[in-house]
Amino acid sequence: MNDINDWINMLIQPVDSIDSTFKLNNLNKCVTIKKHDDIYHHYGQSCKMSVIGCDESNIYIDSAVETLLVSSCINCTIFVAAVSKICTIEKCENVTLCVASKQLRIGNCIDSIIYTYTPEYPPIVYGDTRNLRLAPHNASYLLMLDHLAKAKIPFEQGDSLSEKFVENINNFRKPITLGKGQKSERTESSNKSGGSH
Repeated sequence: MNDINDWINMLIQPVDSIDSTFKLNNLNKCVTIKKHDDIYHHYGQSCKMSVIGCDESNIYIDSAVETLLVSSCINCTIFVAAVSKICTIEKCENVTLCVASKQLRIGNCIDSIIYTYTPEYPPIVYGDTRNLRLAPHNASYLLMLDHLAKAKIPFEQGDSLSEKFVENINNFRKPITLGKGQKSERTESSNKSGGSH
């Protein structure tokens, strides 16, 4: 009888989630706002965020997360304060994303605009990505510097900015493009003149 009681107690006992992924999946025509407390209360510092299969939605994440995956979304506007590791956007159409991240990967996206701050590495664009616009991060809010600090994303302010910071703040202008049959191509505005030397 004790074995049965132990087995029943094991089944009904609350179990901590092993998966630390905060999922916002299949949202349709809605506005979703998740604050820092909503996420850290359940997931702590190592929250992985996924936004998958959303349609015609506005999603605002006012928190730093470890990783972000945006996949198969259509006609969405997504804001995520900071991503401490890698942000991936893939298989999306007509998506506007605003994010500060250590690394940004964009693959197989159509008619999308990414407002990004990636001071350590330029964005990586791969696959069948068409009509993609990369632009500077365009959000300013009270806790922005706190979220960047939590994600360990460097940011300088004041009158004396380092040369490296000034150069890397515009990484959105020089994405690394990986395509079919190519090893890699680093596209810079100075290389687009088309003239021969």
